[in-house]
Amino acid sequence: TIQWLPDKVSQPGKGQSEHRMVLGTHTSESEQNYLMIAKVVLPEDEEDTENRKYSEETDEAGGYGHNKAKIEIVQRINHEGEVNRA
Repeated sequence: TIQWLPDKVSQPGKGQSEHRMVLGTHTSESEQNYLMIAKVVLPEDEEDTENRKYSEETDEAGGYGHNKAKIEIVQRINHEGEVNRA
């Protein structure tokens, strides 16, 4: 389960913004469940599709591992039972 929080902090000069989200786990009964607060850094400028790496084989633009996005868990909160919604 995931819920984006409404705050957004732009980082001038870096071309990115910082967001926060709440994540909830749903594990087996033998594992601890958590609510987690994550910091997410996303690039602000979207490249034009023409500038992205385009593959004619897959008919897709983009790929894996070329994004400057970053997710960091900043807080874990123990939660009894499964998390059905954040």
